Amino acid sequence: MTGPDVDDYVHAAAASVGADILLTDNTGDYSPAEVAPCRIATPRVLFGELAETFSMEFARILEETSRVLVRPQRTQHELIDDLAAIGLVRFAELVRDAARRS
Repeated sequence: MTGPDVDDYVHAAAASVGADILLTDNTGDYSPAEVAPCRIATPRVLFGELAETFSMEFARILEETSRVLVRPQRTQHELIDDLAAIGLVRFAELVRDAARRS
């Protein structure tokens, strides 16, 4: 699993030492057999899965983060919106729902 991209070597190393997940936006560059036993996931998918289990924790972290941000100041809801804007839509939806419940 080597190629012209610098990341190919990093991903090959991760797969060879038994990493659980190969995190990449270039999922088409790798076949599941090539990286087994790693699972291939995009950040969008992985963070969505994590938020299914840990949405309350992420909501708390973003609330705490919003309190310490000075330049620029950002509310918890703005931080969640920022995450949705970069493609973590499912993550943002789940964390936003958790924030409303807390």
